[in-house]
Amino acid sequence: MTATSTKAAVQPARSKTPSDIGQGHADRTSQSLCLHTGGPCPALARMVTALTGALDKARPVTTPEFELSGESKLEGCPRTCDARFVASHHRIRVFCDVPPAAEISALDRFADAFLAPAQADFPLVASTLPHRPCALAQVLTNPMVPEPA
Repeated sequence: MTATSTKAAVQPARSKTPSDIGQGHADRTSQSLCLHTGGPCPALARMVTALTGALDKARPVTTPEFELSGESKLEGCPRTCDARFVASHHRIRVFCDVPPAAEISALDRFADAFLAPAQADFPLVASTLPHRPCALAQVLTNPMVPEPA
């Protein structure tokens, strides 16, 4: 599959209902369609909802620079994909079906190009990845506001 056909096959789908990913952040949530199933991934949606909730609960006891990252298995769909995630108080990103050794900075460049309105750089960025994600999700969270002293 070429980068241009990947672009056509995987378009960002905006979450509009509270039951979708990123509850409370629906207007700032994007989830691509899965290259394997051709539709939204319910396991990805559940993972992003859980990460969003965890970060919301951690907000009072963490600093604005707090970040967590890791790997997970996405179960509950025909394929059980490995997922990589990076979650902070500013942004959550989950990349599906990528190997644990995948470089997060390269995946972030891919997501930036994929989610950018112009998407002019998408074919070039996608062609440089050794293994493109089959799906991705992003939640832009509200920045932490310091409590008045």
